[in-house]
Order: sequence, then C-alpha cells, then structure tokens
Amino acid sequence: MFFESVGIDYIIDMKTILTTLLICISWQFVPAQKTVMPTAPKADAAVKVDNYTVYRLIVFNKKGELLMLKNKAGWHTPALRSNESLSIREAMNNLAGSLGLTIGSPKLAAIYTYKFEGLPDHRQVSFRTHFTAKLKSGKLIQPSSRGETEAEYYWMPVKEALEKITFDSVKLETKQILKFPQKIWGGSFLIIWKDDVFVGSKVLEVPYSLSDSQ
Repeated sequence: MFFESVGIDYIIDMKTILTTLLICISWQFVPAQKTVMPTAPKADAAVKVDNYTVYRLIVFNKKGELLMLKNKAGWHTPALRSNESLSIREAMNNLAGSLGLTIGSPKLAAIYTYKFEGLPDHRQVSFRTHFTAKLKSGKLIQPSSRGETEAEYYWMPVKEALEKITFDSVKLETKQILKFPQKIWGGSFLIIWKDDVFVGSKVLEVPYSLSDSQ
C-alpha cells in the first residue's frame, strides 16, 4: 500500500536525482571553454624607419677647382649615403676610389642635423657630415653605373660650383665650410616633402661653430 501510494512520485524523484548526478559527473569531463576576450583592432604595420648618414666630400684639384656631382636631383658636392658598417676613412676612400682618385686622410669640417616633414619613414633625425681631403693622385673618371644613376662628376671653379648647388641647405653648408675652413660647423635644417615631392627646406639653427678655433 505504501509503495502503491508513493511509488510514482518516488520514481520521479529518483530519476530527477540520478539525472542531476549524471549531469554533474559528466560536466567534470567536459573541457573548459576558453573565455574569448575582445581583441583590439590590429595596428597598422610599423613604418620602417630609414635611418642613414650622408658623408659629403669636399676636395680640390691642383688647380684649386672643386669636385662636383650632377645627378637627377641637381648639383651637389660628392656624397655617399650609407647605413652600412663602414668607417669614415673607408667610406671616403671608397667614394674617391670609385672616381679614380686617391685622397689623404679626411678631415671633419661639419656635422649638420636634418629633420623631416612629410616623410613617414624619416621620423628620426639624419646627419650630414662634411669632410675635406687633399687630392693625392688620380685622374677623374665617371662611374661605371652612370647610366643607372645619371651621375656625372666635374672639376669646376669654387664660385661656379657654389652657384650651381641645387639645394639651399647644401649651398649654405658648403659656403660656411669654404669661408671658414679652420672651424668645424654645426646647424640644423627642416627638409619638407609633400606627396613624395621635395618642397623646400628651412633653417632651424643657423650654422654655428663646434670648435674653438678662431
């Protein structure tokens, strides 16, 4: 009579308990789900910084003429753009040697600082170091890669050379060195680009002496 009166409810309760236990036991064997956290939007790839130094060479021949470079960008004193593992002497000798010239030990004449506007890969300052050297020997030859770079070199009188220099910053730098060769010069310039086109330059710090020579 007892089982008859409570049997159905008892069975239902037992099923409920057993089902609950089975769920709890099986839950222990289910791998925990990793909590997925929202991720921040991916940042744009970092812009590669073009960090380099430009060495400029100021050298005269026996006639007192200045060696000049003409390329697609205009007229300059000969230069070597480098971020390679080269000493100053190696860089200058390589530059002169590529032109068939042998020079004496280079002498530091100036260290100018360039800052840039409008060039994402030029976020750091770049240095323009000028060196003077005596021509020891050799006859000027044009580089074998002239067809690729359109680079040509010429000896010319100083006055004509200064008039031909294309960029105002380089012209001011060179004038200061030639006018006061006994000093080492410093200064800084802002080089401005827009849409990958050179716009111009501004003098941030007028040339100043880095040495105590009078």
